Amino acid sequence: MGTTTSTTNITFTPTPASLQARRLVASCEAIGVCCAPVAVPRAAFGGAAEGTPALRYRLIATKPLFIYEALRASRLPIAWCAPAASAQAHRARRSRPRAPPRRRARRRLDVDLEFHAYPSLFDGSAWGPSETRDPGLGRDVLLWNWQGNLSWFGGRRLKAASGVAYFNKTEAAERLLLAWAQAMAYPPNSDAPDDQALDLLVNNDGWIDRAAYGWLPAAYLRMSPHHSAVAPVIDHDRGAPVSGRGRNSPKEPVLPPHALPVPPPIDHSEL
Repeated sequence: MGTTTSTTNITFTPTPASLQARRLVASCEAIGVCCAPVAVPRAAFGGAAEGTPALRYRLIATKPLFIYEALRASRLPIAWCAPAASAQAHRARRSRPRAPPRRRARRRLDVDLEFHAYPSLFDGSAWGPSETRDPGLGRDVLLWNWQGNLSWFGGRRLKAASGVAYFNKTEAAERLLLAWAQAMAYPPNSDAPDDQALDLLVNNDGWIDRAAYGWLPAAYLRMSPHHSAVAPVIDHDRGAPVSGRGRNSPKEPVLPPHALPVPPPIDHSEL
């Protein structure tokens, strides 16, 4: 694919040939952005059925590890464009032989994002100096933060919407992804929302000071009706209203236990 971007945009979906997945790829090609959607095998996670909470929660828990492995294998930074639950009507079984067919909404995972403009903030040169990085090196991680503009927190608190996230090709970004993947692999978090687990790491486990962050503006995950007047760079579900009903697990994540600290190396010059 001929592109001008310095970032690879990735996602996974159980329905790679769906209309929404094709829209994402077409929008990437239209503006010169490299997109790499990956199909999830039907037999993954024990063959959990499409549209069931079991498949949704396992995919969500696997997301940080997927991004981590993709970043390690790539020569470029990685931008994640998440699949989300969408309503899909399907025909229910007849409860009686003569009962009329009924239709009900079933939640399924699909890619519901589209690019409308080149994501210039994914270029390292777009960001100024950071307190934790040398000038010109960009940021380690770019996240969409509901509380990024609240002056009370001074830019040091995360309430993420993990539909879009950027990870630079840096050690700090890889370390954060690994910690996130380990948190989601912790059995009590198997059904917990991944973005809330990331919030917990950044806000309560010291990761705010272990990487250089940038908070993406509303245009990079334009959601209606919150941002109806915002011209999108990345649009969610073609401007359809966002509703969290039935999407997120009510389970709250917890921090996994820490391993014992590694002792400092011995200074043999003093022996």
